[in-house]
Amino acid sequence: MNVIALGFFVYELTGSAARLGGVVAAMGVPGLLVSLYGGALGDRLEKKTIIQVSQVFLALTGVFIALSIRTGTVTWLHLLGASFVYGTFMSFLWPVRQAIIPQTVSRELLLNASALNSMAMSIMTMIGPAIGGIIIALFGVESLFYAIAALHLGAVVLMMPLSKYRTALMEKRPPILVEIVNGLRYVRTNTVIMLLLLLGFAQMTMVVPIRFVMPVFAKDVFGVGPDGLGVLMASMGVGSLLGALVVASLGKV
Repeated sequence: MNVIALGFFVYELTGSAARLGGVVAAMGVPGLLVSLYGGALGDRLEKKTIIQVSQVFLALTGVFIALSIRTGTVTWLHLLGASFVYGTFMSFLWPVRQAIIPQTVSRELLLNASALNSMAMSIMTMIGPAIGGIIIALFGVESLFYAIAALHLGAVVLMMPLSKYRTALMEKRPPILVEIVNGLRYVRTNTVIMLLLLLGFAQMTMVVPIRFVMPVFAKDVFGVGPDGLGVLMASMGVGSLLGALVVASLGKV
């Protein structure tokens, strides 16, 4: 929903595909700069707390944009800055979200748990944009940012029953920069991890951005509104959902 909200509103506000690309880049840059630090931090601090704090700040970002629209003070620079903040906290959130799964299930169930987690996100990749497009069409883009903020806060509440897990005391660990360097060295010596890293990087740089620039196609090529844009983006989730279902059914591989 955030993808369709930002993409649609930036292009409606500026009419510039270049500025839309700038907002997308502002969200993606922290992924390159902060994710390593976020992952290392997740090994030191309580993962549940990192997830909940990140969700709160993501919610505040949505409220900030909504209030800027409501007061008529919103500019492209507002959206650029909000996108950078959003990307920063997502860079803390995603590594910890993935790393917390092995803490919640046994090793035998890890593949299924990861696949089900991916499947749930794939379903939302389908449903979210369609719902977002409908909300924009019926109530305006401001309401969609409020809805996004509410969902982030809902995620904080849903995380509450999850148990906390002890982490090693920080004074017993090497400096965080040393841990990051050691992690990079490990990647360099492990061919499988290196290939997975390159595959993920290619996906994030060459595939994911098309979701953000889809408003250009929707408006200028197909001549559809926010509801049509939502349908276009929802169709991207079909393939990922089918893939997740196949992996979830494999069992031990």
